[in-house]
Amino acid sequence: MAIQRGNSSGDLLQITKERAIRRAKRFKKILEQHQLWINEEQFEARFGEEVARKQIVLQRRAVSKYRDASDNKRFSYQEDIDRAREGNEASLCRIIKWDKSWLYVPWVKDRILEASDSGRHSFLSKVGAAISGKSGQTKAIGSKKLRDEQFDEVLPFIEAAILCWIAERPHEDPERIKRTIANECMAALEDYWDQQPEEQIPPLARDRDYFRKYLKRSGVI
Repeated sequence: MAIQRGNSSGDLLQITKERAIRRAKRFKKILEQHQLWINEEQFEARFGEEVARKQIVLQRRAVSKYRDASDNKRFSYQEDIDRAREGNEASLCRIIKWDKSWLYVPWVKDRILEASDSGRHSFLSKVGAAISGKSGQTKAIGSKKLRDEQFDEVLPFIEAAILCWIAERPHEDPERIKRTIANECMAALEDYWDQQPEEQIPPLARDRDYFRKYLKRSGVI
């Protein structure tokens, strides 16, 4: 089977969006636990706009990080995606290990289900190891630059939530709304890091002051 060139870009955009959607659902749930309700339809529209605006930047960053950190330096992210599409098991397992969001991509799910139906236990064991392996997307972050990169992935949710609340509450102080949403999103990040092993928690993980400075630099608050 020939490699289907030109698919890697679309796949990467889908992965970026899928990761953002899953993170947004987690943060939205935390806001609702604090009685901060957001209109579902309005939020999805706003969030889609914010993700689309930042998708290309996040995609390019993922490609660069994969090149620097992948356990196989022979192939770029796009090349491994193309090889995985062709049927290369090693490439498929590498991209799954790098980012578990690949498990949501239809052709990846089909490949795993087909292997299960045909009893290809060796391949399924490799996929299982990739799933349980430490993801390249979630490695501990120590520097401010890398910390900002993590915040960049949260930013579309924060901006969409703020825009929705301001639209739904025209008589409330917009600045108060911004602070409320920002604080709750920081609480969501703290909840995430509380679930990680201590050695993987970066120095700035719980630094609320740094988070506020980042939001100010980004023009959010």
